[in-house]
Amino acid sequence: AKADPATLSATWLTWTVASGVAAVASLTIIVGILRSTKARGNVFNLLIVFLCVPDFVFSLLCGITCALSYTADEYYGGPLGCKWQAFYVIFGFTGSMWMQVVIAAELRHALRCSREQRAYVHPTLRQVLARAGAVYALSLFFASWMFLDAIPVRAAATSGMACVPLAHDFGSEVFLWVVYLGVVAFLPLGGILYMAWDIFRHGFHRGVDGATRELLAFFVVVLCVYLLMWLPSVASIWIFDARFPGGNTFNVFGGLWSHLQGLVSAFVFLRKRDVLDAVRRLPLVGCAVGVLADCLPGFRTRIADTRPSASSAIRTCKTKRQSNAHECSRDLRHGRSEADEKARSEHDEKARLPQIGQLGHRLCTKFFPHLARVL
Repeated sequence: AKADPATLSATWLTWTVASGVAAVASLTIIVGILRSTKARGNVFNLLIVFLCVPDFVFSLLCGITCALSYTADEYYGGPLGCKWQAFYVIFGFTGSMWMQVVIAAELRHALRCSREQRAYVHPTLRQVLARAGAVYALSLFFASWMFLDAIPVRAAATSGMACVPLAHDFGSEVFLWVVYLGVVAFLPLGGILYMAWDIFRHGFHRGVDGATRELLAFFVVVLCVYLLMWLPSVASIWIFDARFPGGNTFNVFGGLWSHLQGLVSAFVFLRKRDVLDAVRRLPLVGCAVGVLADCLPGFRTRIADTRPSASSAIRTCKTKRQSNAHECSRDLRHGRSEADEKARSEHDEKARLPQIGQLGHRLCTKFFPHLARVL
């Protein structure tokens, strides 16, 4: 059943705000990476950009539709607008899922090369563009089904809130779950799970350390976040719909949850050090992101200390029985030089931060000492 006017109005307003914030967050990641020569030189950062594009398109267009509906106090656009919304919803959902397959495949290839002690060769820019273009073409193809009358599913406003592909009889219900959602959602999900199983079955994840281990952990979190944000939306929109008691509430939650996906993913992307550094250098918004990153744990850039410090060298000399005194003295000098180099690097990194970011960090240290201790 259609939700009451008060619920519809509150839902559209909430979705408008959530979509706007998510669109800004996705666009910030895209511009930050593309604006930085160092960041866009990393192939995995380019894959992050192409992962953000469907999120940005979905959030921006859905925010506009929800704002127009809230202003008109009814669903805005009519039958053609309903098909248009279902079109960009499916494009965003399909693009996100299949770009994750591309990222998972590339990560599996990198881990396999590391395990077999082979040199990992990054794909060229042309190859990355070709893969992203193929994903977008596939997404546009399935999204365009909303404009074809021969397809059993129809674009309809679920609970009167937003238009998505919906079934209208038993045959269309089977087609929706087996063919449409099967290709859009379940097939890429199966591909991701298969590659994860293959990585653990062959032990490609074993023995990785340093940057490779950090990259693996980062993209595992990215994939988990996308699945955590999209799968509940599928269940709340297409399973617990208005036909069930409380279905309108589930639809409100599913829509809000899917709109927040772009924002949550952007926060995860900022945990990658070079992405955060690139976003920090953006005018205006970079200062705000820097203040936020300085206040929250896990977001500040860290200088990797891969060699022993002076204190650890001293402890080694005291505990380890070294017959060669010259070797011990050399370790001490080496440890002190590494400590001095680290201090200089940290000082230079801090000097490069915007003054507003430094002020934000001092304010956080003063007013939120518990966060300062975590940092």
